[in-house]
Formats: sequence, C-alpha cells, structure tokens
Amino acid sequence: MQIMRGSEFSDVLPTIMLMRAKKVIFLGYAKDVKGYRLWCIEDSKFVISMDVTFNEKSMIAKAPKDNGVGTVGTTKSQVIKIEPKDQPENKRTGPNGKSDFVTEPIPESSWRSVWPRFLDEGAGKLILEPFGGKMSEISESETPFAYRAGYLYNVNYYVDWIDRSEEETRKHMDWICRLYNEMGPYVSKNPRASYVNFRDLDLGSNIDEGSLSSRYSNAKIWGERYFKGNFERLAKVKGRVDPSDFFRNEQSIPSLVEEEIVEDNKGKVEGESSSHQNLLSNMF
Repeated sequence: MQIMRGSEFSDVLPTIMLMRAKKVIFLGYAKDVKGYRLWCIEDSKFVISMDVTFNEKSMIAKAPKDNGVGTVGTTKSQVIKIEPKDQPENKRTGPNGKSDFVTEPIPESSWRSVWPRFLDEGAGKLILEPFGGKMSEISESETPFAYRAGYLYNVNYYVDWIDRSEEETRKHMDWICRLYNEMGPYVSKNPRASYVNFRDLDLGSNIDEGSLSSRYSNAKIWGERYFKGNFERLAKVKGRVDPSDFFRNEQSIPSLVEEEIVEDNKGKVEGESSSHQNLLSNMF
C-alpha cells in the first residue's frame, strides 16, 4: 500500500508510515474512477489513489492568476505547470469500490463460501467497519448520514490495479461485481444501501436533460441508497443555494426547487380533473 499525505503530517501519522508516505496536493475526484486525483510533488506527476491521509490543519495558498498555462497553487510560492501530457488517460481504471450495510449477523457458513474468492486472480479487499455505540444514539434524520441504530457494520469491496489494459480491467471489475452480487442476500434491502464515500457509478448517475424534477426522480435511484429519506431534504437545500443545478457531477445532489414541485403537482391535478370531466360527460 502506498500512503499519500498532505503537508507536514509528523503529528498525525506514525513514523513507520511517514517513511513510506509521499506529499501530494488534492486536486479533486477522478472522473469515472473511484479515487482522489492528486499531484505528487516528489514525482512531479498525477496519481489517483484512495490511500490518502488529509492534514486538515494545513491550507494550500491561494492560486496565482492564470497566465495562459494551467497552474495549481501550493504551499509558499511554488507553482506547478500542468502540461497536457501529464493528464491521465480517460479510461476506467483502478481503484474501484462498492459498499453495503449489514443489519443482521451473517452466518459463518456464508463467510466460508466467500473466503475462497480472495484466492482468485484479480482479487481485491473486503473491509468491515463496525457501527454502534455513539453512532446509534443519533437520529438518522439529524445528519445526512442515515445509517444509525440497527446497522451492525459497513462492508467495503475494493480493487486496485495499475495495468490499463482491457483484459486487466475486466478481470478486476468481474471480481468485485461477482463478490458484490454474492453478498446480496446478506445485506440491507429495499433499498440496498451504499456508502456515499465509496461512490459507485454502477448505481446510476445524473442526467443533463429534462426538468429539475425529472433529474431528481432519476437521481433518487442511487441517491436514496446513499442517504435514505434524507436525500429529498438534501435536494431541496441544493435547490435553494444552486437553483439551476450549475454545480454538479455524475452523482452530485440534484437541485429540487419548490416552485417546480408545485407546478408538477398542479399539472397532475389538472390532468386528473380533465379526465374526471370526460368520464362524467360520457355517463350522461
């Protein structure tokens, strides 16, 4: 495992981890890939990784004005020139992740059927994160994260690979999808919940066309798997601060504007009223 770090992490990471860590700058989320897009200062190149520890006490300096060449502000006055050749290829490569939530203990016999999967070629990792304690004392509607009381642990399925060939990509993706499907009977249902920090584009993605309400209806397919009943509330908040849904990505919260909801309901009522009138006229 290669550990990336922000700046000055001697007070955060153990010494043994600092020896293997590299200082990077967070640039955002990689497109069509599960991971953070980072600039490695030591190697002077872009990397995509999820093995990152952030130093939230350290802030990056304000970026200088654009002089025609793309720049990224760094600590002190350092400027990194980003050339087109440095950009990673636009292909779906590792890392890739999926997730589940467990509400009932999984039988030992079921786990025994899962373990052999980790001997397969292209096998990845299975991470179990326990819940309970203080988390269960917080109402599921108090924060966007809704998986509180009644959830035993979170399951993360993770694969990572470097070879960008189609064969290698298919091998790793087949492994994680097969394991995810086999775990289906043992995890949460209606909906099958997912952890938002393991963004899974296989669940669906935003559409660019149509009204805001139709975009919201499309996004509910995956949004409620991340946030349960909190998804609608988040969309309404987004509708207040960004009513045109300008800031978005494949699985960003869509904007749900109250006025459009009223108009949609008005159209439904008018349509029902018209059908009732036609029915009455045919009766007499």
